[in-house]
Amino acid sequence: MKPLHEDYEIRVGILSIAYSLTLETPFPGAVNECVAAYRDLVKVYGVDPKRIFTCNLAHVVTLKIRDEYPELGQPAGTISISPYFFAPDLVEFSLFDCITPLTCVTFIECYAQNDPKVTASQYFTPMNATTLAGLPPMLVMVGEVELFGPSIEKFVARVQGDNGECELFMEEGRAHCWCMVEPASTEEDRVRAKTAIGDFLTKHQTT
Repeated sequence: MKPLHEDYEIRVGILSIAYSLTLETPFPGAVNECVAAYRDLVKVYGVDPKRIFTCNLAHVVTLKIRDEYPELGQPAGTISISPYFFAPDLVEFSLFDCITPLTCVTFIECYAQNDPKVTASQYFTPMNATTLAGLPPMLVMVGEVELFGPSIEKFVARVQGDNGECELFMEEGRAHCWCMVEPASTEEDRVRAKTAIGDFLTKHQTT
């Protein structure tokens, strides 16, 4: 928050949602809790949705708001770092990433609990949606050599193909969560990430 305030004159508050985790709370528990928190921000606390940016679970949350709660309005934008879109294609091993294909299988088994109805839902992954039109502007950050790169690029292409606004920030030669996880993440990495996020917020915020 401090560098965004100092460098961009943006006053930012962070609402961190301790949403329920699998295996104890199956899908779509976490998604519904995030949507409920967004609804409270708008309806109970009177926050203008155009002053809200969503992160983590951001794409399925905004998708559900679009489909089921259009009266709430979409947030100003979404920011995601190395998101896993559960694309149907097999994930290929990357020698340079800390994530493995076996890890991805475990992620899906835990989150979907081997329920084919879940994996077919558009709120499991936006890649299942018929259209990605009507969603807010997006900033998607990815490492060039990370495992999720191909599925992230497909998602960005789909959004743009549906006339949506989606910026892809790819860091050359870097792996999963390249700007977040130490010691793989350097101070220079974090500065570049903050700059990209600050530019995105400045571009899309409502004063």
